[in-house]
Parts: sequence; structure tokens; C-alpha cells
Amino acid sequence: MICIDDQNLIHQAMHTDGVYHVDVGQSEPKVKEVLLDGIKTPHVIFCDTNKGYLIKHKQAVDGNLIVENGDLIYEIKIGKVEVVKDVLDKQAN
Repeated sequence: MICIDDQNLIHQAMHTDGVYHVDVGQSEPKVKEVLLDGIKTPHVIFCDTNKGYLIKHKQAVDGNLIVENGDLIYEIKIGKVEVVKDVLDKQAN
């Protein structure tokens, strides 16, 4: 099992364009979804569109999140990462 330095990821998201973390509030418009190689990817906690990778909660075949010893399991995926922003939400306000 790997340990994730979440504070470092949060710092990157706060100071680097194209880097997003679920716990860091982004300017409007908000992130609507994250795509990996053009496919919508749920449960993403961090992504870097510059370097092309994301970190997400790992899911079982049935879609449930995988937990081991009470801790959520994460996986790192590499590819073309795109962030879709919720432009309509901003226009409605």
C-alpha cells in the first residue's frame, strides 16, 4: 500500500494551474467532472492535467468503494486528464 501526501497535493492544487483537489475550493466555474482518456471518471480526489494523472477512490466491479482495515483504497491512473467545468451553473447564478 502507498501513502498519499495529501498536504502536498493540496498545496499543488492551490498554487498550480491545471491541478485540482477535492478539498480545495476552485474559482468559478466549479469542476463538474473529470475525464481520463475521454471517459468520465468518478470518485477523483486529485488530478493534474499538466502531467496527465489522477488519484481516485478504487472501486470494486459492483461499483462499491474498496475499504481495507477501515481505510479507503486509492488508485493512480495515467492518461489524458481533462476537467469539465460547470459553466451553466455559473450562468444560472
